[in-house]
Amino acid sequence: MPASAFVAPCSGVVDVDATANPTGNISSLSAYSAVRNCSWVITAPAGKYIKLEVLSLNLFPRELGYEVCYSESLAVWDGNSTASYMLFKNCGTEEVPVQVSTGNTVLMTYSAMMQVQQGGFTLQYTVVDAPGNTTDRFCGGLENIPTNPDDENGTIINYVRGSLYRPNARCEYVISAPAGKYIKITWDYFGLQDPDNFGFCRDYIIVRDGNSSGRELQRSCGFYTPLPATSTVSTIHVLFVSDNLIQSYGFLAHWEVVDRPGGVSDCSGNRTIFQTPTYGEITDGSNGFGYVNNAYCSWLITAPTGLAVQITYTRVALEAPASNNVCRDYVQVTDGKSKHAKLCGNVTQAMLTSSSFISSTSTVLIEFASDANNAAPGFSLTYAFVPRSTNEPEYSSNVELVVAVVLLSFFGIVLLCCVFVWYKRRAAAKAIEHIDLNRGQDLRKRTISAEGRAPPVPANTDDIETTGPQPI
Repeated sequence: MPASAFVAPCSGVVDVDATANPTGNISSLSAYSAVRNCSWVITAPAGKYIKLEVLSLNLFPRELGYEVCYSESLAVWDGNSTASYMLFKNCGTEEVPVQVSTGNTVLMTYSAMMQVQQGGFTLQYTVVDAPGNTTDRFCGGLENIPTNPDDENGTIINYVRGSLYRPNARCEYVISAPAGKYIKITWDYFGLQDPDNFGFCRDYIIVRDGNSSGRELQRSCGFYTPLPATSTVSTIHVLFVSDNLIQSYGFLAHWEVVDRPGGVSDCSGNRTIFQTPTYGEITDGSNGFGYVNNAYCSWLITAPTGLAVQITYTRVALEAPASNNVCRDYVQVTDGKSKHAKLCGNVTQAMLTSSSFISSTSTVLIEFASDANNAAPGFSLTYAFVPRSTNEPEYSSNVELVVAVVLLSFFGIVLLCCVFVWYKRRAAAKAIEHIDLNRGQDLRKRTISAEGRAPPVPANTDDIETTGPQPI
């Protein structure tokens, strides 16, 4: 710092004339305890700009789990009011990049909402001739990002830490990979306006497969970071929209060119994945924002002949099971004819690893179901076709299994019918035999009576049948 640099005090609102003092320092006291709020408006000559460099920063840190500096902060706006674009808002001992204004005025504020005993800050301003770069500051319009064989990754930015994105923004990014390649989007930071009481996203991100009319891969808002999204074609489309009510911090994402396409990842009834694509991701479709209640969806995956299906769980965060450990919401995998245990609740990484497997057949059925209450972030898994590792007999599809069951059922019914017919015929034969026996006994009795002789007394007198008066 030059020896003649101007020093602006922390005392209410201070106007700093950068025409008379083209360079200077602004700082808080090195040791302080009182609650305070200070503001500086730095004005350079027309056609000039202001360079800001934070030389030291030792303020109260960000509270755990919060993006905002609540207790103590240093903030700078690119203009003369808080309605201007915020260049930064920092606290703790965070490193602040050098900033240059796009006009001849900046507003700087220091705020301490509680009594603190930190080391304070020191900032140096300098009048310069060139304006700052706004390439990464605002998003707007349509940005095409073509790639070539040498491009492997890049970034999508609408985020400056501590700053808010613009109201009424509409930004589009179209990223195109070389032929035979695909684009994967991974979110490094995500902080948009929360949805309203009806779950409607007012500020949101939509990722589509292909162009702006392609299949929707993601629709996200709020502060829950979405899962990565991978296209199934060589182009992916990202749209960001904000309203004019409440702004938040924005998003930061990176894209990369990958060799494998994305999979079927939405929950909409029964889906079939037959031999292609050979790799993919399957989720409940909520992108981590929370699945719907009373949902049911399934994915029937069939590998090519001679291959198996490798299932790898990446996340299971569903509604907690009931007190008797019965799953209310669950994801379950059936390997050919064997059902695996249902997964529910918040499953640990160790449990996810142990639950992942390679199927013993070429067919795997994945089922997801939720009840009427208490949705949660959801689940995600990946599948891939790999060489079979067992000699277990394989069903190439469920058709053969159904045919086998039908045939067994048919022969079972035929056997039952045969047994029934045999039983009925046997009963009828016995009935006829009994009738013939009774008729023979009756005829014998009548013949003996006509000859005037008494019939012999049977050994069992209980069998005597009285047909008329007996001789005395």
